[in-house]
Amino acid sequence: MTMRYQRIYSQIWYDEKFSALSDDAKLLFIYLLTSPHSNSVGLYVIRMAYIYADLNWNQKRLNDAFKSLLKSNLILYDDKASLLCVVNQLKHNPIENINQAKAASNIVSQLPKSSLYSVILKQLNKPFHEPLRKALQERFTEQIPEPETKTKTETKTKTETEEIVPHDEDRAR
Repeated sequence: MTMRYQRIYSQIWYDEKFSALSDDAKLLFIYLLTSPHSNSVGLYVIRMAYIYADLNWNQKRLNDAFKSLLKSNLILYDDKASLLCVVNQLKHNPIENINQAKAASNIVSQLPKSSLYSVILKQLNKPFHEPLRKALQERFTEQIPEPETKTKTETKTKTETEEIVPHDEDRAR
């Protein structure tokens, strides 16, 4: 079994989205971040049966907590592909170099096709993210435009220069 490091910021306990969750939903979220099924990208196949078995919960308990996480937009789930997306995984555990991007692209290349990849694509903004961006685009079920490139002399639009400042509720995973 491969072990990996996973950051969970202590401020999560003060996050509005997270603190509004039931105790079961909080535990499920921590499980989804750290389970042996998860990966560094925050996109992985997981069937409900695995969660039932790992947490030893009944169907109603799991369904209630899972629906709460979906409603809070902390996770997304593609039922058809059994693919889970931890919405802000790369925000809190960013890819920091080309080797990590290549490893992440290898992980993604083994996942089923899904529209969930668009969530991760929006988080990739560094030049070394290109291997992961290409892998995600290959797995995406809809057409995605190539990212625009700008020269130093071109002016940037307001949206390109605005700093994205997360709201308190966005600071949770």
